Amino acid sequence: MIYFDTSAAGKALIDEEGTDVVRGAFADGSELVSSQLLAIELHAALDRRPIDRDAVEEPLRVSR
Repeated sequence: MIYFDTSAAGKALIDEEGTDVVRGAFADGSELVSSQLLAIELHAALDRRPIDRDAVEEPLRVSR
């Protein structure tokens, strides 16, 4: 089980240094869990960074 926090979710959504490492950590099929705050925090990040709205919804579906 992996705790999926907002910083990891954001890193997985934005192509930057370290993105491949984060994506790889979540690609092994482990169960993901997160706080209900993930949705609020990711949408707040959407307002500050160039993240596609549809891309934000994918990790939210996975972590529920």
